[in-house]
Amino acid sequence: MLATHKQLTTPSDPSDCVLEGIDRLLTREGRTVSELRAVIHGTTLITNAVIERKGARTGMLVTEGFRDILDVGMESRYDLFDLRIEFSDPVVPRGLRVGIPERMRHDGEPELALDEHAVREAVRRLVEDDQIESLAICFLHAYVNPAHEQQALSLVRELYPTLPVCSSADIAPVMREFERWSTTTVNASPGSTSNVGAGAVPPYRLATTPKLSVPTSTTKRCLSLPATDLLACGWGRPKRTVPTGGGAVATIAALATNEMTIPSRMAAPPQVLNNAALC
Repeated sequence: MLATHKQLTTPSDPSDCVLEGIDRLLTREGRTVSELRAVIHGTTLITNAVIERKGARTGMLVTEGFRDILDVGMESRYDLFDLRIEFSDPVVPRGLRVGIPERMRHDGEPELALDEHAVREAVRRLVEDDQIESLAICFLHAYVNPAHEQQALSLVRELYPTLPVCSSADIAPVMREFERWSTTTVNASPGSTSNVGAGAVPPYRLATTPKLSVPTSTTKRCLSLPATDLLACGWGRPKRTVPTGGGAVATIAALATNEMTIPSRMAAPPQVLNNAALC
């Protein structure tokens, strides 16, 4: 059986709507949690947070001398002849981008060692003075050699273990700084909003629930974890789920199709038992 249910998002604690939606779906279908085999959750929470700029106050550590990359972009305009064209402001304002002395060559060889003292001072200022709630680490050529980003990441987590932080080499390990850095800042901007729960989920509610999956923007399933684990931790890569409001339906339809045996186009497909989607 395939069952879907639409539930309003609860931004203060996204796990609430997931739990309530599952309860309502099971009640409507006359099923129990133990009968479920798959739960797929799609949400517009991250989409809304990014578009409306209602996510976390985000800071950025960047290779010294390159903090304006987000403003410069690719030096191109989507309408070449519009002299009054205006671009959207970067997710991270210029004042919250801090240059860090370090340099990795294009071939991955270090040219200038990471200044650990500068990292610590920059993070302290961003957190304590500028009150950031999330942090993106973006260094030159990190997609070839992520050593400096990983080093900075360790320092940040040592100072502020609860601060949501991500690095460009982990989020989008591809060449070209603007694409990689803008993607990383978008990933960081939802902050704690991207958590499917704040760790206060009653474990007995979903103790027997199967793995909970969250579809990506391509409707492929990702983050298939035990439900109690996923609801108590961050998604890690919320940028993957930006346009996935209806992705759960498409994902579970694909799941069902893969499990069906259809001898011909005229034959009625057999039922696939014990699947559920929540979107």
